[in-house]
Amino acid sequence: MNRLRTAIGLALTLALWARTSHAGTESPVWSGYLDYAYVYSSADAHSLGDRLKGYGNEAGISLDRYATDYFGTLAPHEGEGNDAENQTRRKAIAYLLIYLQSGSTDALETSAKTIRELQHRLDRHENSYWYHYILAHRALERGNAGDFVSEVFDLWLTVVVPIEATYATLDTLSLSDSPNSGFVAALPYVYENIARLIVLRSQEKGVDRELDPLGAIVRMLYDNRVGAYPDVIPAAASSRAYLERIVERLNGAESDGGSLTFTLALLEAGKQHETARGQLAKSGLSDETLRALRSATGAYEVAFKRAGTVEGQCATPPGSVSASTPRSTCRSRSRARSASTPPCARRWAATGRVWATRTCRASSISTRCSGCGRRSRRPA
Repeated sequence: MNRLRTAIGLALTLALWARTSHAGTESPVWSGYLDYAYVYSSADAHSLGDRLKGYGNEAGISLDRYATDYFGTLAPHEGEGNDAENQTRRKAIAYLLIYLQSGSTDALETSAKTIRELQHRLDRHENSYWYHYILAHRALERGNAGDFVSEVFDLWLTVVVPIEATYATLDTLSLSDSPNSGFVAALPYVYENIARLIVLRSQEKGVDRELDPLGAIVRMLYDNRVGAYPDVIPAAASSRAYLERIVERLNGAESDGGSLTFTLALLEAGKQHETARGQLAKSGLSDETLRALRSATGAYEVAFKRAGTVEGQCATPPGSVSASTPRSTCRSRSRARSASTPPCARRWAATGRVWATRTCRASSISTRCSGCGRRSRRPA
């Protein structure tokens, strides 16, 4: 019996030692995937979670546990020089991925705190990219549009601009995917990640103001950058199509003077409008449909408030503006329409709830201005 107890105790001790040794040892699998995280870091939370789960199965340890057991214990004491720098960067990336997957703000703060340790090595493009990319996410999480714009510009000026010429040379020589090309090979992914950060992530986090300075970067991304490397990033996985819609809006007559803030807000409202329509067709006037309708109306209200010109205000559907809209604004909108379009092409808000386009000669319809509430009857 004593021998059996001794054997069981020894087995448990060895198992515990093996587990501790595995958890506290660097994983070559995770090190490799973290070094190339720029490839997949801008995926949506669900897709990113599936990918990280697959990597964890391959490595034999999940990213959460690896970050806690390895980066939280052994890694700070391992290596010197470049190796310590690499481990610090990987730790920051690991916690950023955990945040993007789970929404944990603690993980984001740990990532930001860690990447700041490389502040003295931003001369290395890889460090500079992750430094500004992580801090840009942090600014969005805090709702700080000014810091977000600043980090994106710093990312562009310290990473994109310096390596573009080098990438063009290597691409001409068919060496852009060579192992010796270093971080330069990441440029197509850097373009894609910046684009998604500006036009998608900012709206997801509710940062819907003071983004106009980034309009120049959006235009440059559209100019033969995003979507220009289908052999690297397939067209189906690129944000090129959405970027094209945004630039067309910015160049259009209803762009609010080329305002990126207004354009993104109006497109976001349009997406919520389509969601509400789909929900209405599926469930009728259910509670969920009414919530979707209220959400769409609120999004259009935001777009209207972000408009700084009459053209921008007129771009919002009339029925989407609540009765609280000032009468002066309403009259300005009416005058703008009268000056730019004939009466038969004007839009009216039928009953104040349903958006409608009526031809004045086609029917007689009682209409109510969505702003001031004034009713009028258009002759047949």
